[in-house]
Amino acid sequence: MRTPHTIILTLATLLSAGLTNAADRVALVIGNNAYENVATLDNPLNDARAVAGQLQAGGYEVIKVEDGGVNEMSFALKKFARAAAGADVAVFFYAGHGFEVNQKNYLAPVDANLEIDPNLSGEDQELALDFALDRETIPLEDIMRELRDSVSGLKLVVLDCCRNNPFAKSRSWARTRSGDSGGLAKVSEKELPEGTMMVFSGEPGKAVPDGAGNHSPFTSALLAELDAKKNAGMMLLFTGVSQRIESDQKPWLKFDGTGASVAAFVDEPLIPGDATPGSVVDTTPAKPDTTPAPEPGGNSNMQAELEKLRAEMAQKEKDAEMAAEIAKLKQQLADMQTSNTPTTPPPAPQNSSRNFNQSQWVIACEAEDSRNSAQAAASRWSARGFPSGVLWIPDYSSLSGAKLWLVYVGPWDYNDRGSVQSTLNQVVSYYRDAYGIKIDQSGKRETIAP
Repeated sequence: MRTPHTIILTLATLLSAGLTNAADRVALVIGNNAYENVATLDNPLNDARAVAGQLQAGGYEVIKVEDGGVNEMSFALKKFARAAAGADVAVFFYAGHGFEVNQKNYLAPVDANLEIDPNLSGEDQELALDFALDRETIPLEDIMRELRDSVSGLKLVVLDCCRNNPFAKSRSWARTRSGDSGGLAKVSEKELPEGTMMVFSGEPGKAVPDGAGNHSPFTSALLAELDAKKNAGMMLLFTGVSQRIESDQKPWLKFDGTGASVAAFVDEPLIPGDATPGSVVDTTPAKPDTTPAPEPGGNSNMQAELEKLRAEMAQKEKDAEMAAEIAKLKQQLADMQTSNTPTTPPPAPQNSSRNFNQSQWVIACEAEDSRNSAQAAASRWSARGFPSGVLWIPDYSSLSGAKLWLVYVGPWDYNDRGSVQSTLNQVVSYYRDAYGIKIDQSGKRETIAP
């Protein structure tokens, strides 16, 4: 039987396997061409490979993803945040489809589908879309959260994905919830972690071209500037990128609100002139080997390439097994800590479908498609100090009828709107789409906005 001590040792061993020593400069570079459900692109893979090569030659430990699905991109983001925890400079570069929905930005993995039933009511369609976006894309705010929580050094985020919304022609929701002109939504200073410089390849709300050559116009200009100004500060470098683009396309730069960050990016080069080359870790999922084996006495070089490919596939399978074992051990350790701790845990949520016998207010925070997921979310709200619970939406006629579990904060007496409003103002700092709603069987919908 495994004890918590042995689990911790095993987990530490697995987490350290296959990782290099902490690097001063770490980068995550992602390029997506081969989209499965929307229009494919021609240049992002070329862009990502070229940028990864420049960064690796400039001393970065580079994590690279090509044609990544949502699982591969999410895993790479976690790996990047962990590897960059003690780095002086962390760079996130993405080329592919990106889009905004209701003024929030999302990066599209190659397997994103975002198919929403057009027959759903307005509120239910919003819930279904939010559900799909959370599970099928990489929200930009998730990237910011990982950087804020894990990386203390300078953080450069470069997004060459300001094209038209790829779902605009095939998804009805896109026609009412995304901007008409494509591009990404503006990001405010307060959304950026301290020490962050954000670069869009085009202005917010304006689409940019993929490019007619081997690279996008933005990446072409970036590569030219890197060749010309190896030791230039990042501010000067991206100013040069903007000047090199021969069109109306204007890259957009944003810093967090501290003057110290701006000064740091003026001085700090993206690639130092005297850098020692780093390394590249390719987290792209292995593709099945369908190449026929050579005939006896055939080309020995082809045989060597096949053996190399098989070795790479075996290593990726080993990495996947390692990730699964890590997750299993973490869960076992959490279970043991929960069962053995002598302290009193945070107040438990009312993790069942509560029977509201009279009209009461709750604050609607999240909606989940399974009771277990809703209970886990309610536990997080309880840990933040909010009384919370879950309920089955179809049980109450004052709600939408969507077959989902509602995670709520509350409840309050129907006459106590003041308490609902004051608590709602705190809840929206964690989840800005929260709102107050009346729970009863009257069939009449009443809400309270932040």
